[in-house]
Amino acid sequence: MNRFLIIALLFFVTASSAFANEENAGGIPSSILNLQQYETGIIQSARFFEGFKWNGDIRIRYDAFFDDTGTGAAGTSDRERGRFAMRLGFTKIINPSVTVGLRFATGTSANPTGTFQSFDNAAVGKTIGIDLAYLDVVPFSFWRDIHIVGGKIPQPFRTTSLVWDRDVTPEGIAETLKLKRDKFEWSITGGQFFMEDNSAPDDPYMLGGQIGFVHTLSTERGMKWSLTAGQYHFVRPYSIDATAQSKTNFPANQHLQPNGYSIFDLSGWYELTVGDALPLRVSGGYIQNLSATPNTFNNQKENRGWTANLQLGRIDKAGTWEIGGGWRSIESDAALGQFTESEFNSSLGNTDIQGWTARISYSPWSNTTLGVSGFHSSRISARNISERNRIESTIGVKF
Repeated sequence: MNRFLIIALLFFVTASSAFANEENAGGIPSSILNLQQYETGIIQSARFFEGFKWNGDIRIRYDAFFDDTGTGAAGTSDRERGRFAMRLGFTKIINPSVTVGLRFATGTSANPTGTFQSFDNAAVGKTIGIDLAYLDVVPFSFWRDIHIVGGKIPQPFRTTSLVWDRDVTPEGIAETLKLKRDKFEWSITGGQFFMEDNSAPDDPYMLGGQIGFVHTLSTERGMKWSLTAGQYHFVRPYSIDATAQSKTNFPANQHLQPNGYSIFDLSGWYELTVGDALPLRVSGGYIQNLSATPNTFNNQKENRGWTANLQLGRIDKAGTWEIGGGWRSIESDAALGQFTESEFNSSLGNTDIQGWTARISYSPWSNTTLGVSGFHSSRISARNISERNRIESTIGVKF
């Protein structure tokens, strides 16, 4: 009897296995893999991670503000805060012509110019959003220095912070071309970006173009210089929802918004090596909004901005340092307030301000940087009289 039960059980198991294989041929695959399937899966998994390049960083910051607020100004009193920022992403080479990129970051949907979030709201969880999501296509195999990049993309333009904060990741399409001839490296960049989707035929957008070069004067002395010129034409920027973005230009009762922003951008730098391989860089930039109209405050165009900076040293490994600073001035209509640098004096808006910055940074360990920055800013016009001093201490780790 027992022998009969054992034979029946073996027959049932064998038959069930055969039927399962037939059923799985056109349906859900079996969870049991043979050796060949297992090895194939391992190989496919390994190939999936080929071409991956991971990147990320974490920054912890302490801010201290010291305001000298005049009558009628919109500044804030002295205060301090703690902040942090995190970015984590990757690029993956799909084939010789296509690369994809994805990066997540902290920050808020109300601010396109930064990924920092304050320690706030009794230690609640913080939000993470999509900072980059793009395709990088090389359309011609015979000229691999031509790229078409689309999606939420890295900043494609070489520029100063007068027009673009370094954290802004535009949304649309950019085309880049690089050409090397002797000691010159030329670059040409075009961009078509969406600014807002209002479900209307008059949605704002931006068209941009830029050309520039880097010229190597002496490889032994590290002597190089660069010059870049471009123009960014913002169409219907007043349709951008300023209430949901970082502070922008003056409201309508104080300032007549121009019909558009057509910003001419000129920037450049000169670099050489001093002492024992210590780089020294002098840089600057000038912008002018060619579409600005006279405002209602003094019936003048306030459409220019400029910056000049000096940096000694460069952090590229443990034990290296850099020190620098400069001056920045940007009139109220020189640039679109949503995208110009926001850290300089964001509580009073991002335009109609001027002042200096100073910073020093040191890398005590590999991929780790300690830095202290100081800012002093004030209004250019007499609309609001306020000065702000700010000290910023940051520790950053890349991985």
